[in-house]
Amino acid sequence: MAVEVELDVDGIEEFQRKMDFLDSAMQRHVYSALHSIGSDIKADAQRFAPVRTHRLRLSIYSRVVDWLLEVGATAPYAWFQEFGTRFIQAKRFLWRAIQRNLPNLRRTMDYAVDHAIREAAAS
Repeated sequence: MAVEVELDVDGIEEFQRKMDFLDSAMQRHVYSALHSIGSDIKADAQRFAPVRTHRLRLSIYSRVVDWLLEVGATAPYAWFQEFGTRFIQAKRFLWRAIQRNLPNLRRTMDYAVDHAIREAAAS
């Protein structure tokens, strides 16, 4: 059983529609920014994950799919570690990593958009 955390952001459909109309430079920079913040979240989640065999840490992933950043873990017991059971206290390794990186997400996205605008203006 895998665990995956998905952030539902108001207006994401409108954002995706507008992204379809942006030029390729803008898309490339935003996509790169999502990969960057995803790598940071993945690294933090790996640091926060409990370690016994390293299987959980090795199963943590981040990927960008259709302008959405997905972060999760595929270890069969990941869900139990993230949310806990009546016998296991929740570790919240994914949640903590996401919360730690949320402030960086806006800065990273702002930088990517500004960089793409400057690049387009220069050409």
